[in-house]
Amino acid sequence: MKYLLITNTVFCFLLAAIMVFVPQVVVNSPNPAAATAALAKAFGFAVVCVGFLSMFMGRLLENKQALLMGLFVLSVFHVGLALTHLANALQGVVPNVLPFAHALFSVAFIRFVLKEIKQ
Repeated sequence: MKYLLITNTVFCFLLAAIMVFVPQVVVNSPNPAAATAALAKAFGFAVVCVGFLSMFMGRLLENKQALLMGLFVLSVFHVGLALTHLANALQGVVPNVLPFAHALFSVAFIRFVLKEIKQ
């Protein structure tokens, strides 16, 4: 299990770095609209996973270690999307409400992370 988790972590971080810093590698397609739709669908499944994490964390409120890890992951997720959506909103690619919404979630989750660390 340990090696599977390590392999999955490396794979996810590598793919995320490529998608964030060199997206043309993933979107390099003769049909850019289809590639964009494919990436949106893939990202949609990632968001579903974050939704499940959030849902299951409701059952882990008594497990402080699991709660802190989940809150940290949600914080990183929303900070990353707030920054990404801000850059995209400035280019007119996404609605202006997206960076604002993610920034609010970021602040809320970071607040709870800091609160859990202090306890």
